[in-house]
This record gives sequence, C-alpha cells and structure tokens, in this order.
Amino acid sequence: MKVLGDDAVFKKLTFPEWAALLFLAAVLIGQLLIAPVAGLANNGDFERIMVWGGLKVPNGVTGDAQYFGFFNRVYEIGATHLGGYVSSTILFLKVAVWINKAFHSYTQFDIRFLGALHILTLLAGAWLVISGVRRRNTGLAWLTAVLLVWVSTDKGISLYFNSMFSEATTFLMLLALVGCALHLTAESEQPQKWALITAAVAGVLFVTAKVQNALLGFLIVLWMLRLLRLHGERAWKKAVLIAAACVFVFTAGLSFYNSFEKINIYQTVFYGVLKDSPDPVADLRELGLPEEYVVLANTDYFVPHQIDITTPEFKAGYYDHISRGKVLLFYAKHLDRFFDKLKVCAASSFNLHYYLGNYENDGVHTKLQQSTNWTSYTYFAYNILPKSIWFLLLFSVAFAAGAMWEWRRAVHVRGKLLAEFFLALELMATAQFVLPILGDGEADLAKHLYLFDLLGSVMLVTAGIWIVRRIFRVGK
Repeated sequence: MKVLGDDAVFKKLTFPEWAALLFLAAVLIGQLLIAPVAGLANNGDFERIMVWGGLKVPNGVTGDAQYFGFFNRVYEIGATHLGGYVSSTILFLKVAVWINKAFHSYTQFDIRFLGALHILTLLAGAWLVISGVRRRNTGLAWLTAVLLVWVSTDKGISLYFNSMFSEATTFLMLLALVGCALHLTAESEQPQKWALITAAVAGVLFVTAKVQNALLGFLIVLWMLRLLRLHGERAWKKAVLIAAACVFVFTAGLSFYNSFEKINIYQTVFYGVLKDSPDPVADLRELGLPEEYVVLANTDYFVPHQIDITTPEFKAGYYDHISRGKVLLFYAKHLDRFFDKLKVCAASSFNLHYYLGNYENDGVHTKLQQSTNWTSYTYFAYNILPKSIWFLLLFSVAFAAGAMWEWRRAVHVRGKLLAEFFLALELMATAQFVLPILGDGEADLAKHLYLFDLLGSVMLVTAGIWIVRRIFRVGK
C-alpha cells in the first residue's frame, strides 16, 4: 500500500464511520429494497438509458402505470442497442443488469439491483467524506456523519437510486469528489495516489452523467492541476497531469455534444426570453427572428403549436438564425430581464420532492402518490430556506468570504487547496443556477436545478460544520 501513499486511513473503520454506514444501509435498504418498494416513476426519460441495457416495459403496462403515475420495479430484458444518449449512468445500469442475470433472471430485470448498486456506491462515498473529516477531528466527523445521513436518506435524493435518472450518478460522484478532496488535502507525508485516482474516476463519471454537468468539468480540471503543488516528486506530478487530462478529455468531448440541442434552443427563446415578455415582438426583432413567431411565445417544445416547428422552413427561419451567443447578448443588454429570470430560478430552487409517483401499481397505492416519511431535509430545503435571490446572493458572498478567510490563514498548501476546492464548488453552483435559463428557458426548472440544489446542500452542510468548528475551535 505504500505505493498508494499513506494507508493509515485503510487500517480500520472508526466508530463514526461504522455508525453512519450501518444506519445509512439500514434506512436505504428499508426504503428501496423491502416492500413496499419505493422509487421514481418514468417521465419519459428512462428510455434513453433503458435501450443500452436492452430493457423494455412489460406488455400490458401502459398509461399511468408506464409514465408519471407509478414506479415500475420490473422490466423485460431483450437485446441491447446503442442509443443516441450518452451518460455514465449507463455503466451503472449495465453492471446492475449483469448482476441481475447472474443472481436473479435472464429475462426480467428488477430495478432493485440498480438501487442496491447505488446504495453500495453511496456507502463508499460516505466513508470517504466522514473518514476525510475524521483525519482532522473526530468530533467534526460525528457532526458530518449526522448531517450526511440526514441529507442522503431523504427521499428527495434516495428515490433517484431506484430509477434510471442520471441524478443518482450526479449525486454519488459529487459525494465521492468531496471525499477525495478531503483526503488529498489531509496531512500526509506521501502522495495520496489512491485518492487522486478515485477523484479522476469520479470526475469523469460526474461530467458524463448529464450534459449540463459537462462544463463543470473544467473547474474540476483546474483544481486537480493545483494538486501539483502538493508534492514535488516527479511521479506525483505525472499522476496529477494524467488524472487531469482524463477528466479534461471527457469534459471537452461532452461540452460539444448535446442530443437535445434542438429542443433546448427552442425553449431557451420561446419558453425563456419570450416567456412573460412585455413586448415579445420587439424581442424577436432584436434577436433577428421573424415577428410571426410571436404566436410561439410561452410555449415549450412538446405542446401543440400554431406553427409547424418541424418543417425545413422553420429550421431555416429559426434554427439557422439563433444561437446561444445571441441569447447571451440579449440578456447582457437587458440585465433587468435576466435578473427577473434569476428570481424565477430562486423561487424554484431546493425543490427536491419531484412530482412523480413513488409506488408500484399494486392496487393499494394511487397514481402519483408520494411517500412523505424520511423527507425532513426536503421540507427544510423547500419550506424553511428563503426562496429569495437576495438570500442566495447573501449566502454565496458569506460562503466565499469564509473560504477566502480560510485560504489566507492556511499555513500549509493543503489548507489552501481545500479552501479552493470549496470555492470551485461555489462556482459550480453559480453556473448551475444560471445555465438552466440560458440552456432551456424555464422548462422543468425544478429538475434542471437539481445539481444546483445538491451543490447548495454541500455548501450548507459545509457552512454548518465550519461554524461549529470556529465556535468551538476544533479541527484543523
């Protein structure tokens, strides 16, 4: 193990880790694997993942039982196909299907195998975070464990584990990145190469989970390059450069790939710029678009339209003339309008309780019925946190100030690198707060703000731990 750096962290699990992991496992097994099994219904997004695993809905499952109303636990297994959508969630599904075939059935897939795989990945990430904090202070490790359990067992997060949404992969890899950062910046005489390798893998899986994650990879790469300062030995620097290069390649590749670009760019204008516009005709004129498109204002891509948006004429009149640059320029000239859009984002933020049904169509539960237990963090985030752009701005400024204060007072480069990591997370959160409006208008904002909600939750937990640390002067 010496080739991987300081292995003291591997020698044993301390009580905070054991307690948290056992509690997490017990609660999540009860939620996701034992009847009545809970999960999330399909809103139409599952198919782009299912095709890679050769899955399809059983015959006879239609209507509310297939979409929105009920959670489907069992799928038929057929031939796999290459889909047009690329996501690291596909890897989780393929592993789950392989385990399902090995231990359960070649013809039927039980989504609980995917849920169990997600649970195991969560336990690994939770261990990374808690043990990383424990290397600084045991008391803070206990506080971290409590807060982590509180958030992770909330069904606003855990129900994604029993689904084919990529939000589960996003959350799990974000947790792993936080844990790796804590270990990489902990006191050690030798390079933590195992943590670096894990961070690279988590980074690649994170940026490839969803298209909207991709741009954040550039911030991960920049922070990883800062790890060159940790150790002077040549082998370490080479390892850092290789790790950063791996994340960069996938980040750059996914940044230029979007299978939903046509849908997104439609909604960016007609359900974004023109939505609730005081003068949509003037807006179209400023964007260089035909004024007759005003009848499409306030519509998303999927509703009936007064103009056929699938024709070559519409492509020539709209898609060939609009661009993200034009939208950015429009908002730059109308900052008041952009600020109003950010207010809408703030009102939709921290809404973790998705509208889809949570239960199977078993004759006991009704369509769209949602589980209300283990949702205290969801309640806190949605009902207690202020839904104000001013609150978010104030919190962001305070968080940045605290991180900068830690950076200035850090004696060792490790302390500075940890502060920089959390500043990078804040920049990611800021980007994820703005990108939904620029990338898809106001369409399905609560879902598109999910990553912002996750990053904001990490910031809230970190701020709480930091306050306790400063008040009681504990930890490093």
